[in-house]
Amino acid sequence: MKRIVISCLYVFHSLTAFSSFGDSIELRLLINKEIKTADDLTIVLTIKSLQNRLLKIPRQDEWGVIGAYPGFLMIQVQKKGGNKYVNMQHLVDRIDNIPLVDIDTLFMNQERTFKFRIGDLYHYGKGQYRIRVLCTFADLNPIKDTYTKWAYFICDTEIKNK
Repeated sequence: MKRIVISCLYVFHSLTAFSSFGDSIELRLLINKEIKTADDLTIVLTIKSLQNRLLKIPRQDEWGVIGAYPGFLMIQVQKKGGNKYVNMQHLVDRIDNIPLVDIDTLFMNQERTFKFRIGDLYHYGKGQYRIRVLCTFADLNPIKDTYTKWAYFICDTEIKNK
């Protein structure tokens, strides 16, 4: 009976440690708050590992768009219409990615920064926007996929795509 209780405690500890695994990753998404030119439409995403285990991520940038194109880092942009935000329609046929070949690992307190120009993905008219990125960690790690917090920005003028 004592062995059964110890075994149950071990399983419970393993499950709770596994479920809190995703909480030990820090995601920071940055974009200029006021967009004046297409060059301002660049996002910077930093992934920092705060866990004891290795965190596997692609060595190269692998971007996608939620609902359209797969990638390790999936972008979602919404424009404010009235009192709510609505998903934007993407303009590109595809995002050119180098296939996932090289895997990088982050140790505790290490971070990796990715940059991506979002100016060609959507038509940005005058208005208020927000963006977030879904990091698909579950493709390479035993943790859940995780969204960044929303980052908000304003276009004071229409931004022409290059």
